Amino acid sequence: MAYLRAAGLVLALAAFYALALVLAPFAKTRPRLRAMVARPFHRNVCRFLRLRVTLRGGPLGDGAHLVVANHSSWSDILAVGCVLPVTFVARHDMAGWPLFGYLARFQNTIFVDRKRLRALPGVNAEIAGRLAARSNVVLFAEATTGDGTRLLPFHSPHFQSIVDLPGDAPALVQPAAINYARRNGLPLGKAERASIAWYGDMTLAPHLWALLKGGPIQCEVTLGEPIRVEPGANRKALAAQARHAVRALIHPARLGTEGETAKLAYSHPGQKALHVEGAAAAPASPAQNVIQDG
Repeated sequence: MAYLRAAGLVLALAAFYALALVLAPFAKTRPRLRAMVARPFHRNVCRFLRLRVTLRGGPLGDGAHLVVANHSSWSDILAVGCVLPVTFVARHDMAGWPLFGYLARFQNTIFVDRKRLRALPGVNAEIAGRLAARSNVVLFAEATTGDGTRLLPFHSPHFQSIVDLPGDAPALVQPAAINYARRNGLPLGKAERASIAWYGDMTLAPHLWALLKGGPIQCEVTLGEPIRVEPGANRKALAAQARHAVRALIHPARLGTEGETAKLAYSHPGQKALHVEGAAAAPASPAQNVIQDG
């Protein structure tokens, strides 16, 4: 069956690539058109990987959201992309990945080379521009992938983008936790989470094949209380507060103690649409204030 899923994945990639080539001239100035293509692609790839993604605490409310999340694998992009209307900040070499790189470029991903410090102000200006246009931008603030068992320190430079956001649009940092919770219906421990993570010197193809051969995975994307960014906020304090919020979301999810929240679930292979489980999804919680300079 893994070979059949691999074949389906190749066909999905080929279909997306062909469609994206046709739509590329029109999609440059139409973000909604890019989203109409990208989100179904994310969902189809998740279907072939047997990655079931559940959104808790959403949907996103009004305003510009810098979605800040933990990061343990390239599959995080698929998980978030199939349940939220977002674009991503990604490392620069991803632009050259076969097919996946084209998907990233088609989605108008913001690429950053963190070794080029002089380029950071330009990247921040691009992030701020997207946020000012009411696009939701995902930032993996650890700036690398971890082993899925611990949260690395958050890097603060890109938080300056939302501090410098022009205009009067509400500026919100949206904490989000990505948790690979179960495989084959069984809760994952540290060793199992590390086996799903993609980190260190791992290469993409063997990791992708391992996911195709493995059992179905349940992934939870949990949104916390948004953090309102006030004028003059300190980016380092903001990064620390966001990390604290993400950490608080990760631990209850792994312990299975999250509250009764409305959830938007992307079902197992065979289900054709998103569906709401339980109560109707509520707007995001009121924002809390970010720590200010003293």
